[in-house]
Amino acid sequence: MKYVVAGINTDAGKTVVSAILVQMLSADYWKPIQAGQIDQTDRMAVQALIDEKNSKCHPEAYIFKHALSPHHAARLDNARIDAQHITDMMPALSKALIIEMAGGLLSPLNDTLTQCDLYSAWNCQWVLVANHYLGSINHTLLTIEVMRQKKLPLLGIIFNAHSPSVDAAKPSADARHAESESFILNYTGVRCLGKLRTERELTPTTIWHYGKLWKSNF
Repeated sequence: MKYVVAGINTDAGKTVVSAILVQMLSADYWKPIQAGQIDQTDRMAVQALIDEKNSKCHPEAYIFKHALSPHHAARLDNARIDAQHITDMMPALSKALIIEMAGGLLSPLNDTLTQCDLYSAWNCQWVLVANHYLGSINHTLLTIEVMRQKKLPLLGIIFNAHSPSVDAAKPSADARHAESESFILNYTGVRCLGKLRTERELTPTTIWHYGKLWKSNF
């Protein structure tokens, strides 16, 4: 089974959630496009967070220098993203594969295609990651609406409230998050697959812990 991890925005928390799913499902990981942070890629971050020895993090189809939308990052590197090349680079596996998108659902690949246009052609289940900020309810509902229009098989949503800048001892943030989460779930009818709360530190032990919590939902 292949799972595409999509987010409601660039910083939704897709990489951390991908690491948890890799650990939980003993899956492999693949992020087809890396834009920016070329010295510390998301593939490297996942490798550092998991302790699953049988999981492999596969190389990207494209790596660009600038942290911009894929089409813009490619242009600055005098390149153009070829959708067929990405498809050809997809690892052929008999085990689960976690595929992390770059940016949001409609982030452009090139002048004519979004990532969603390409990934929706693959036989995958979709997992949506939503984080919390003013306006995130609207962004989450809009993303789910597009997924439904495109008939994507949305397995469910994972809420990511982890932020190193938030004091984990403050209950007010959790209360606000609960209000947002409750409305989104009730309004859309989408299943909640898991919740990532504020952690002092993200370690392989933390990743393993959340994998145990979420596994029954998969």
